[in-house]
Amino acid sequence: LTTSDEYFPTSTGIQKWASKHDVALVFPDTSPRNTGVEGESETFEVGTAAGLYLNATKRKWSKWQMYTYVVEELPEILSANFPRLDRQNCTLLGHSMGGCGSLQIYLKNPNKYKGCSCINAVTNPCNGVWGPKPLTAYLGDNPDSWKKWDPTEVVAKYAGPPLKIWIEQGSEDPYLNFDLLPYNFKEAADNNGKRVEVKLTYREGYDHGFACVSSLIEGHLFYHAKILGRVKEIRKPSFFD
Repeated sequence: LTTSDEYFPTSTGIQKWASKHDVALVFPDTSPRNTGVEGESETFEVGTAAGLYLNATKRKWSKWQMYTYVVEELPEILSANFPRLDRQNCTLLGHSMGGCGSLQIYLKNPNKYKGCSCINAVTNPCNGVWGPKPLTAYLGDNPDSWKKWDPTEVVAKYAGPPLKIWIEQGSEDPYLNFDLLPYNFKEAADNNGKRVEVKLTYREGYDHGFACVSSLIEGHLFYHAKILGRVKEIRKPSFFD
């Protein structure tokens, strides 16, 4: 939210750890840009950089089809331009709004991705302070139409193969109890027969900023490298080990 595809790699130093384990990184943008839609950049909550990784149904925002872009279009673009990439061996990692996208995409496509982890993820936008505004803009004012794109609502009804998800959360994140609500996600997963095993770990004193994210990213990259069978160097166990 509020950033572009360039911000995460330049702010976290994740390339260093990806290079160590020979893992390719792909950073989709956070929304369409410069579309000519009236008001697309007037507020950080809706429009530019606020795609929420859903498919909008309202006519004004019809170009905001970020779910289809990430799940269908982007993989084809990657295959066409980088044929050596292993599209059958992919995982998802997200922060904040990106965590929201990673979670619901993973839950809807358990056979397409091998794993998922998040840092300070928006997990229950239907019940957050920020979430209802973009959900209303993109999907209309019927809350039932929002649930398809809310990770907590999706995991509550998940009926696919067993999954594991790691969410790492800063205890001093100012958005924790307003927009992120990771405990709602874990409770929904636990109440659904634990088909999805959610490991929710808190980092004492950590907030939402990228200074904190950058200090956590090594552990997440190692976690994904293990799932992908790409670990090249042993490190101390992570919270999820």
